[in-house]
Amino acid sequence: MAASVAPALQPPPPSPTLSRGSITRSSSSSIRADARKKTQLFVLLLLKTLQAYGYYSLCIILALYLSNDLGFSDTGAGAAYGFFGMMISAISLGTGWVVDRLGPKRSIVLGSAVVTVGRVILATTESDRVAWVTLVTVLPLGEALGIPVLAQAVGVVSAPSEAKFNYGLFYTAMNVAVLFVGPVVDVVRASVWLRESTGLPPYRLLVWLSACVGLVSCGVASIFLDNVESTADPESSKRTVTSRGTDKKGEQGRGDDSDPLWTPTFRRFLTIVIALVGVRCLFRHLDATFPKYVVRAFGEQAPYGLLYSINPIIIISLVPLLSRITSSGSGLPVASSSEGHCCATQAEAATTAIPLLAQLSRTPPLQVIYFGAFVSTCSVLWVVASTSLVTAALFVATLSVGEALWSPTFYAWTHAIAPPKQAGRYFALANVPLFLPKLVAGIMSGTLLERYCPGPPAKCESPQLLWLAIFLVTCPFVLLLGTQWRRISRAEGAPL
Repeated sequence: MAASVAPALQPPPPSPTLSRGSITRSSSSSIRADARKKTQLFVLLLLKTLQAYGYYSLCIILALYLSNDLGFSDTGAGAAYGFFGMMISAISLGTGWVVDRLGPKRSIVLGSAVVTVGRVILATTESDRVAWVTLVTVLPLGEALGIPVLAQAVGVVSAPSEAKFNYGLFYTAMNVAVLFVGPVVDVVRASVWLRESTGLPPYRLLVWLSACVGLVSCGVASIFLDNVESTADPESSKRTVTSRGTDKKGEQGRGDDSDPLWTPTFRRFLTIVIALVGVRCLFRHLDATFPKYVVRAFGEQAPYGLLYSINPIIIISLVPLLSRITSSGSGLPVASSSEGHCCATQAEAATTAIPLLAQLSRTPPLQVIYFGAFVSTCSVLWVVASTSLVTAALFVATLSVGEALWSPTFYAWTHAIAPPKQAGRYFALANVPLFLPKLVAGIMSGTLLERYCPGPPAKCESPQLLWLAIFLVTCPFVLLLGTQWRRISRAEGAPL
């Protein structure tokens, strides 16, 4: 009996213990990793600011530059603008796998260098053919290599709980840059001293400024940006966030990195991307149509740059707050870091005080995207109803409120459903609504401007018909988005 119970009376083996030194080293390593990610997030936001300024400062004056300095007709300038945007989308889709293999740093550096070369060519040429070739080859290649990667890299350096908030910062950084675009354009257009001291017409000088910003962006990426890589948890990559905010495993989820790209999740994502093309057409008319419309309807000295700046002012004011509010009920992660505490407190106060925001905080992300797209589409009715600087300002303001709702949510949704090693392709496709509508908007812009709001010596007599035509083209896409949002939301296990 004593022999049989002896093993049970033996003391248990000593349990392993962690020394104080190992705990300290682990904590120190974690702190350093967090600090590195925050530093890289700051660098990415700076790069986005530079990239956005260079890109939008070119877009806002491109149609006027081509017509005034290179002799393009309205139709020709609109077509060149449109094919420039279409080629960015086409090259983005074709180079997504290249981006995945190069990594963020090399892609951004290469893209910035190519963009700088393209802008220098555009600023120096006197040939319409050289301008055409540059707009459909060099410039789109550079933009395609850089723009999607910045959005992807923000997701890589963000903790899951901070992703939505950081995408709000990312979108705000872009609009901080755009905020300066309009005033700079107005100042350069009005400055006699700049024209006399440089010997350059104002629009050519602005193209040169865009090239200089591209060079600075290339230098910042080369020196300060690390080649961040995805460190996603393999288990988490097999989960997806449903439209009700619950994690779920299954073949419709994100899947592991070996899953084929053409999955049910990807098909739903592609449907939403296509449906968003229409609302993005309106934003592209801010570049292709709005500047010429303002100059021709209200005079050469009309401050279209100032009107253009309404958009970034609203975005900067609303996006951090709305990102926090929509995160709380959307199924997307909510930031819990100290950086987000201030916005979280403001969001709680706002949802308590304003019933509409309280309802928005309980709204799934696809519904937020649809509601924002609907508001943006209806914005054009202001300039359909009346031709005045007031209605032009209201058009830009309403368009911007809708954008503040749908665009950051769309980026965060893309990050949530993209498999880690296919993120480059997903974000390349996510940028299709940003650039593909340029083709439609550019061709429409030239045709409609020549018919309803031509330049001197003719008079702009029917600008309301111009905007009515734009509204009618946009409406079917919003209806498609509404039907697809309902279908995807009803699908069992549908992502987000």
